Amino acid sequence: LLKEKKISEDESKNYEKETQENTDENINKIEKILVPFSTINLKDMDSVKLLNRTDTKFIFNLIDLDKILQQVTNDYQILSINEKKVSIYAVLLILFIFSYVL
Repeated sequence: LLKEKKISEDESKNYEKETQENTDENINKIEKILVPFSTINLKDMDSVKLLNRTDTKFIFNLIDLDKILQQVTNDYQILSINEKKVSIYAVLLILFIFSYVL
């Protein structure tokens, strides 16, 4: 199902650079989308009960993020750490799948 593809060191460096540029561009887009949200910091999180929660993950295209978040702006806060609303979280498997799909 998956085929191995060998690439040169230059191709690898170019891919890494291109991936980083795409990531930076997407982070900038997401930061703009998150502007209307109020924030909560780590200290304030102590007052938020998180013990009985269920995490639900959704997969969608970045193009749809703005429309989706506009619908929940008043219902959610964004965790801000060191005045940053966007943090990068990656798992090897996700990166692998993402790389393979591209």
